[in-house]
Amino acid sequence: MVGIGTRLWSKGKNLFRSVAAQFFIASVVTIFASMLVLGSWVSHQIKHSVLVTTGVQTSLFAETILAPFVQDLEAGGTLDEASINAIDALLGETPFADLYVSIKIWRSDGLVLYATNHDLIGQLFDPIYVREAAAGKIVAQFESVYRSEHAHERLVQEKLVEVYAPLFRTGSDEVLAVAETYERGNALSDALDQSQQMTWLVVATAATGLVGCLYLIVWRASQTIVAQRKLLRSRIVQQSRLAQQNRALRLAADRARLNASTQTEHHLSRIGSDLHDGPLQLLTLSTLKMTSAVRILRTAGIERKAVEQQIETAVEMTQNALGELRAIATGLSLPEIAGLTLKETIHRAVERHQAHTGNHVELSVVAVPEPVSEALKTCAFRVVQEGLNNAAKHSPNAAATVSVALSGDTVEIQVHDDGPGDLKSLEQQNGRAQLGLSGLRNRVAALNGRVSFSSTPADGTLLKVNLPLNQQTMAR
Repeated sequence: MVGIGTRLWSKGKNLFRSVAAQFFIASVVTIFASMLVLGSWVSHQIKHSVLVTTGVQTSLFAETILAPFVQDLEAGGTLDEASINAIDALLGETPFADLYVSIKIWRSDGLVLYATNHDLIGQLFDPIYVREAAAGKIVAQFESVYRSEHAHERLVQEKLVEVYAPLFRTGSDEVLAVAETYERGNALSDALDQSQQMTWLVVATAATGLVGCLYLIVWRASQTIVAQRKLLRSRIVQQSRLAQQNRALRLAADRARLNASTQTEHHLSRIGSDLHDGPLQLLTLSTLKMTSAVRILRTAGIERKAVEQQIETAVEMTQNALGELRAIATGLSLPEIAGLTLKETIHRAVERHQAHTGNHVELSVVAVPEPVSEALKTCAFRVVQEGLNNAAKHSPNAAATVSVALSGDTVEIQVHDDGPGDLKSLEQQNGRAQLGLSGLRNRVAALNGRVSFSSTPADGTLLKVNLPLNQQTMAR
């Protein structure tokens, strides 16, 4: 039961979130509220028009039938007995007796001059509507018989229309008295009720039709929006999956580049070791034997100048080959940096270069992060090594500077020399004594880093490498 209730509640919430449902609620409230106001106003206007018409008709009756009896009325005077009896006779002998339940004639100060109920004649009251009619205004309303002068009218068991009409002096606007009539109003009330019911029916029908038409239009638009949302959601899901796949592929590519760089480093170290343990040892032994042969020839006193010169030439060439092989082996093999920090690795690269070349290098290491991965330390070592080797080869007498610092979320390595600079030569070098700039770019790219060169006669050559700090380059 709880699960069913929860699902129903969830569906209800989703329904009210739709554009069509929100519009339906808003339109029903707004349109029906407007129609309620409009219907009330129309009903009021119909009732008012009917009462005004009734008031005008009663005023004509009063002016025609009752006004002649008050033409001789003086200020503060009353009707004589003959006038009262004449009015009674007139009302009793004509169809007006069936139309009007009660008639009063008021003096403007509230004195009853005539009444169907003769007990009220001569009494003084303070009716509000008498004052309004005495000012020349016709007042018509459905029965309001709550005051003491309405005792006779309260006995009638039907609806009454109460009308106050001024009685003018003939030929002038002077109000001599006020006539009050109570007309039987059942038929009029029933007609008003039917009219109001028809008014409300028309208003309700129009409002329902309007809401239905508008809702249909908005519902179709809402369905289009819902379909577009579903399409967008499906595309977002597809894009998310593609993004995840691309991210996985990118990570796999990064791992592949890093593994390739690591394997390359291992291969280079192995080649360096093989050169040192194989050809270098054999060439060294060959040099020793040829040197020993020269000594033996000299000791024996045998003058074999030609043989001695050939052997010395062979020794010299072998020594040159040894020098070149040692340089290659030194460049290929990587010192043990597993236990070093990044700062110590940079120092090791600079010290090794100074030991091999005898050149002094200015070093500055500022605020480098620790710990970092072996891949980043290896790359940093090779960057410094390659930059200093290029400086030593192309500007042997130039002052070299190495600076390493944290730049945003990257480690920035700069190798600078103040020589004449030859960027074209750097780009086209054969790499016999160094790894080469092409290999350096690949190594840096494996860590998603950036390599840039600048070389001018005035500023020398600058190698700048930025290595990012991320999960791949920070120690785990």
